[in-house]
Amino acid sequence: MKLTIGFYEPDKGVILADKKPLQEFDIYSFRHHIGYVPQDTILFNDTVKNNLLWSNEKAIEKEIVEVCKLANAHEFIMDLSDGYDTVVGERGVRLSGGERQRIALARALLRKPELLILDEATSALDSNSELLIKSAIENININQ
Repeated sequence: MKLTIGFYEPDKGVILADKKPLQEFDIYSFRHHIGYVPQDTILFNDTVKNNLLWSNEKAIEKEIVEVCKLANAHEFIMDLSDGYDTVVGERGVRLSGGERQRIALARALLRKPELLILDEATSALDSNSELLIKSAIENININQ
C-alpha cells in the first residue's frame, strides 16, 4: 500500500497509475486524490470534528455528518459526552479500536477521494466492529 501511495519507491519495477509511472506525477497532487485508512489509525488529542477536518479543513458540518453516517460512526459519536466536540485523547485512547477505525474511514471519505485504500482496516478489530466497518464499505459502494 505504501508503494502505491508513493511513500516508498520500488527497488525493482515501476508502479503505474493510469498507465504512467508514479514518478511522472506530482506526488502531492496524486495523493490528494487518495483516501487512506491505515491499519494503525492515528488520531490527534483533539475533538472528533477536528480529527475529521484534518483531511478537509473546508468541509461543512453537513458533509461531516454525511461521511460519518456512511462510515457507521455518527451514532456512536452522538453518544459521546460532547458529540463531535468530544476530545478523543492522544491517539484516540478514549475510543475503542472500531470507533477509531470508523473515524479514520470517515476522515478518508471527507477528502472525496477518487481512490480509497484500506490497509487491513479490520485486522485488529473485534467481530462486531469488523462487521460495522464492512457494512460501511458496502454503503460506500452503493452510494458512489
